[in-house]
Amino acid sequence: MPRLDETSGAASQTSSVDEADLENAPPALLDGGPPCRPEGAPRLLGEMLRRAVALHPEKTLTFIDVEGRREVLRFDALWREALRLCGGLQARGLKAGDRAVLVLERPGEVIRAFWACTLAGVVPSLLAWPASFERAHPTMARVLSVAQRLGGPWVLAGPAAVGTLEAAGLRVATLAALDTGAEGQPAAVPEGAAALMSFTSGSTGLPKGVVLTHDNLLDMCDAMMAGGWYTPQDVGVSWMPLDHVAGITYSHLLCLRAGTSHALVSRDYVLADVLRWMDLLSELKGTHGWAPNFAFGLVADRLERGERRGWTLSHVRVLSCAGEPLVARTLQRFTEALAGDGLRRDVVCPGWGMAETTSFFTNTRGVRTRDGQSAVELGPPPAGSALRIVDDADQVVPQGRVGQLQVRGASVLAGYLDDPELNARSFTADGWFRTGDLAWVRDGQMAITGREKEVLILHGNNVYPQEIETVVEEVPGVLPTYSVACATRAGGAQTDEIVVFFVPAPDAPPLGDLLRAIREAVGRRLGFQVAWLVPLARQQVPRTELGKRGRTELRRRFEAGELAEERRVAERLLGGRFTLPPCLAVPRWRQRQPGAGVAEAGAVLVVGDASWADALRARLAPREVLHAEPGAGSALSRHLSSAERRVSEVVYVAAPTTGASSRDTLARAVAPLLALAQSLAPLVEAAPCRLRVVVPQAGASLETGAAAHLLPGLLRAAEAEVPGLETSVLWVPQERPAAVDCVATELGQPRPAFELAWREGRRWERGYVAWTPSPTPAPVRLKEAGFYVVTGALGGLGQAWARQLRHGLGARLLLVGRRQRDAAVASLERELGAEYVTADVTAPEALRRVLADAEARHGRQLDGAFHFAGTLSSVPLMNEAPSPLVEGAAAHVLGAVALADALRTRPEAQLVFASSLMGTLGAGLHAGYCAATGFLDRYAEALVTEGRRAVSVAFSSVRDTGMARGLTASPPGYRMLELPQALAALALAVESGEARVLAGVEGSALPWRTVGLGTGAPLDAAHVFLEAGGVGAPDVDGADAQVHVLESLPRQARGAVDREALGAMLSGGGARTPAGPLEVVVAEAFRDVLGVDDVGAHVDFFTLGGSSLQATRVLARVQERTGLRLPVTALFEHASVARLAAHIRHLVDPEQLDVSLLTDAQVALLLSVIQAP
Repeated sequence: MPRLDETSGAASQTSSVDEADLENAPPALLDGGPPCRPEGAPRLLGEMLRRAVALHPEKTLTFIDVEGRREVLRFDALWREALRLCGGLQARGLKAGDRAVLVLERPGEVIRAFWACTLAGVVPSLLAWPASFERAHPTMARVLSVAQRLGGPWVLAGPAAVGTLEAAGLRVATLAALDTGAEGQPAAVPEGAAALMSFTSGSTGLPKGVVLTHDNLLDMCDAMMAGGWYTPQDVGVSWMPLDHVAGITYSHLLCLRAGTSHALVSRDYVLADVLRWMDLLSELKGTHGWAPNFAFGLVADRLERGERRGWTLSHVRVLSCAGEPLVARTLQRFTEALAGDGLRRDVVCPGWGMAETTSFFTNTRGVRTRDGQSAVELGPPPAGSALRIVDDADQVVPQGRVGQLQVRGASVLAGYLDDPELNARSFTADGWFRTGDLAWVRDGQMAITGREKEVLILHGNNVYPQEIETVVEEVPGVLPTYSVACATRAGGAQTDEIVVFFVPAPDAPPLGDLLRAIREAVGRRLGFQVAWLVPLARQQVPRTELGKRGRTELRRRFEAGELAEERRVAERLLGGRFTLPPCLAVPRWRQRQPGAGVAEAGAVLVVGDASWADALRARLAPREVLHAEPGAGSALSRHLSSAERRVSEVVYVAAPTTGASSRDTLARAVAPLLALAQSLAPLVEAAPCRLRVVVPQAGASLETGAAAHLLPGLLRAAEAEVPGLETSVLWVPQERPAAVDCVATELGQPRPAFELAWREGRRWERGYVAWTPSPTPAPVRLKEAGFYVVTGALGGLGQAWARQLRHGLGARLLLVGRRQRDAAVASLERELGAEYVTADVTAPEALRRVLADAEARHGRQLDGAFHFAGTLSSVPLMNEAPSPLVEGAAAHVLGAVALADALRTRPEAQLVFASSLMGTLGAGLHAGYCAATGFLDRYAEALVTEGRRAVSVAFSSVRDTGMARGLTASPPGYRMLELPQALAALALAVESGEARVLAGVEGSALPWRTVGLGTGAPLDAAHVFLEAGGVGAPDVDGADAQVHVLESLPRQARGAVDREALGAMLSGGGARTPAGPLEVVVAEAFRDVLGVDDVGAHVDFFTLGGSSLQATRVLARVQERTGLRLPVTALFEHASVARLAAHIRHLVDPEQLDVSLLTDAQVALLLSVIQAP
């Protein structure tokens, strides 16, 4: 098997400094100077609280719990309550130096208990409130593990946790039991005494005890104040968990040290709706707070979707960001989105720290990166501390070189709890603490570049790979000791995500079932999602010389694309955000003989040249053929509304377009058809008719005939908006006799296809077929380090694709758009190493000059163009006019034509157009958009016919990006795509050699039958379901068929197999959601939070990819609808729609229900539940 070196060459890396410059660079050591200890400042936490009470008794703490309930507590009241609880501890025999564990849910409870322990001299360990009280659940198991590590101390717990803790043999007290009314006496605490213990994950699975002293905590506070990071004029607002060292120190102790009012908010209250963070900063006039990188990204995402409230944020001074790797673009998106609310750009202050450094150790104002680097500058060390960058021999390296980060100082721990071996490994001989981070130093700033150890940092929490691998290998069917978990940012992710490699055992269940079981196990047990699951063969898992799993090598292979086929196997089976489900289709022309004609009683109205009417009249006799000139509205109305005859079919003959594509040319092309559709609209509802558009096409050049490609999309939009209107488009030869014969033949067809073409006397129908990408002998490959132009790159999909080109291929990018250069554009240029040019893509000469100038500057020709530019407007068909419609379509249409024309002399250049399924299926109120995207599809086909390399990719809605931000849920026939899915579809389309690919097709929906996708068959493979113990697996015709063995088959009320439930299981679903009011509420919460389109009644929340963070959001939505507060444990114990709804129904007791705090809507919902049979 492959072998790896055990060590890495981290010290050989450099930042953006040239190697030659390192010779004269100063050493990478930064010193913050002596500690800043103001004269007479308290040196014990109890003294600090006493002084804050004496100087600022009226200052307050505002506590907000997970339900949003508020409590305001004055400093002097906190002192009195803490003394009473201190008395309860002392009455139970606790004395200075003893230890206690705090397991409390609400911020107010945690703070009271913390100060009770501190005044009694007891050293507290703050732990998170468990998500479940089952002893095997990781959060409760952690509590028991820490308690065992501390030798069975007293546990101060909420009532709900008491039973489990006592059953484990622990001594437990609630705060209510401690508060007997008698005040205790503050204990005498010696200098250097421990004040707080925090437990972090350890690589052996045992928690590491971080011991922080009173000096550590107070020196951190004094250093932060000396650096101006917190002042007596600030107001702190924090929603970080208080069991996190930074949550209690940076968010509470620092505020007390400065004597300021502050708010401590439950994390889950904010995560249920992250915009509450901004609400609170605005309402409470908060000036100071902190959060990890992911939280800034969550806010930016919501704001970019147009979700905002009326905030005033000009008073905010410091929002520190730390706790996980920082992404500059994420933080910049946050400040840009809130600039209009008064938030200054320099408010975000990146920092670094860890529990071992008493939380924050460095800070800097504003988000900065070095040219070509992704690492964010994090600032210098504070007063009383120092940092250095060293090589493997602990020798300081020159500034600019990447090495191991070591720190020392007043706020750095002296050692871990009772672990001499760990302490020996963690500290150098001269007292420097080894952080495990890799970093560089330049010009007084430190920046983190990665981790020396294989620890993952997810949402600010340390997670060791071994924890994930253990859970994975407990899943039946996974081969033990061959699972590997590591972090990755593959696919342009903005934060660390998890990839899990595993080997199926010989007796493993079907791979799809095994994949879903692994995803469910990790989500349920560890509380986060696995982004990528990759099945491997045993020999593909590398080992080091010592037999350790080769995480670094597997991560390298994965990110280099060497395991792409293995990844795609899982993606095809699993579905989900990072996989591409069966949703692709391509058009195909099928030769079909015309059916037997039927006699039509209605008249035919020809709108076009009179000679066409004459020719058809002769050909169709004795059928009546009428005529009207295009644009003759009165004649049309007269014919269509005549009581003497019924017009059953309208034939519009499109006049040939002349001249190159321009706004005028396009307007002339669409004007007659638009006017005709508007004339038909008020008449066809009462008397339905067919509108057939005839386009003489053969022989027209691509330049002069392109405008006709607008007509099919316009027709589909009209049909979608006008009830009773049935449409089709017929491409015919220019020779009049042959064209007339074609039209006459079609007029006799009872059910015409939407799009037909007659070529050389043969009749062809356009249809669509499911498309599964397969290896091609000569795939179209984009060039490594190629030079590409991207239009519309400031939009969601275009920007994501530009990142993929840059990071995946090392491409040189020219970004073109109408937007003037601003800070966001400049930031994107820096991130991608790209050049942005402001230009109008609809102006061919101007665009040609832009491209030629860029080629001259770079000394090379463009290798292709990606066209994402486009606009979407909503206008009723009856209000449309040719010029505005064309103006709305111009970015799509004229931009594509201009790019194709500019690259005409480079036939090898790849042209890729981002289109929409709306051009194929149509959509009411969007005639211009449908016409434009239908144009792109056919224009790409025409280019390929000419020998050019082109493809149009028609997307369904892409969640939270670009045009989809203005759309609601996907209509029938559209499958909502996640952004990574859309990027995967785009990459497959480019590589395939197809001229047109449709992505996001819900093939079983009715709309696809009307445009020729067979019978509307789903795009999935065949699946066979068997009951365990039944007959053996049958032979199944088709290599793609998959067999699933179930304990029992789901059945309907009368015993028949429930096929719909089986189909839903294939995508992680279950039976159809029942129609009960609670089931509807729960299913909607699942859909909203998980971003899935369909949720079955019995689908497991964690099978769908849910995590503990998302569980909190689901329950918040349920509470919003019902008024009932459920603990997070409810979703862990009742993880499906049906089970959670049944649990809620059991809780609704009409005798106990208090409606005084419920809204009318909540009362009505609960009454409907009570009254339901």
